Amino acid sequence: AFDSLGQFWATTGGQELVLLDPDSGAVLERFSSAITLGMAADSNSPTLFLATGSGVETFDTVTRRFRPFSSTRVDGLAVAPDGVLWGTRWPEGGEVVRFDSRGRAEVVLEVVDEFELAFDPGTQAGRLRYGAESIAFGRPGTVLDGLMFVSHETGGRLTMVDLRSLETVTIASSGSRSPIGLSPGIRNRSPRRKVQCAVVHWPPMRASGSAWPTGRFRPRDRTCARRLRSS
Repeated sequence: AFDSLGQFWATTGGQELVLLDPDSGAVLERFSSAITLGMAADSNSPTLFLATGSGVETFDTVTRRFRPFSSTRVDGLAVAPDGVLWGTRWPEGGEVVRFDSRGRAEVVLEVVDEFELAFDPGTQAGRLRYGAESIAFGRPGTVLDGLMFVSHETGGRLTMVDLRSLETVTIASSGSRSPIGLSPGIRNRSPRRKVQCAVVHWPPMRASGSAWPTGRFRPRDRTCARRLRSS
């Protein structure tokens, strides 16, 4: 991730936070240890949010100092366009949470199992069929504005979320295992390239319809309810 100063940072899966040369990939500096994979950069300040074994820490890329932020353990992290930090719960749960300025986590998208869905299909708002792993937000002013994208550990799935209504729809699947990351592009990669990249050609539109218990959207007419194509 690039910080607000243009420095390029990476995590190493349980070891150090490293500063890299963006051209050569050479490691320029190493910091701390026990940093897991999750990392998000605040574009408005020299702050990185880092997932650790004990929760979330912040790292000031100017002073090079770590500070505890939250005791909630997470896998993926992302900063929304409004500057709010979001994450995915780990090692258990897989819910999508939103942090306040004091590091308190609020569950925004819960994981609902198949048994519960069968007896209460209802709306898909605020519900995920599978645990979340990583998240990314659409850029403001683009066709992805107001959307969040969630990758899952199961089946290489990619879920699109309307941030206003919290309605969800699966837009990609069939990967051999979990996607390893998301960026506002939006890329959804899996090691065997079953799902490589989902590309939005038109802004999503809901013409009319209703949600099925499976979570798939059923249009009531021939107008495309979710005008998406993947390639």
